[in-house]
Amino acid sequence: MGGLDEQRTSERIQVQDTTFAVLKSGPITLCKVLDISQGGLAFSHLPSEELPERLCNLEILLPDRSFHLKDVPIKAIYDAEMSHKLSYCFQKVKPRKRCGVQFGELTDKQKTALEFFIRAHTKAQG
Repeated sequence: MGGLDEQRTSERIQVQDTTFAVLKSGPITLCKVLDISQGGLAFSHLPSEELPERLCNLEILLPDRSFHLKDVPIKAIYDAEMSHKLSYCFQKVKPRKRCGVQFGELTDKQKTALEFFIRAHTKAQG
C-alpha cells in the first residue's frame, strides 16, 4: 500500500503564523492548522473534540483576520493520534489528534487566495 505522501499532488508546507481552521459542519470548532498545500491541509484537535461525521467545508483564518478564506470544500482523508503533544493557547500540554483533509473544487478566487496564503504565511522549504 502506498504512503499518504504518494497520494498527494502538492507538497505540504508548515504554516509560519498561527492559523486556524474553522469547522462549521456541526458545533463550530476552532482547530490549529499544521501544514497546507494547494491540495489540502492538516489541523490538530483534541481527542475529546468529536469531528462531524461528514466534514463538508471549513474556513482558513488568521487570528488578526488579515486573511480569511470562507467555504472551502473539503473531504476528510484521515484523523489519527499524533505521536507528539502540542501546547495549545498557553494550556497544559495535551495529547492531540491530526486530521488531514483534501480540498474539493475551489473557485478561481479561492485558488488565488490560497496561493497568496501559501506564499505569505508558510515556512520556506530548503
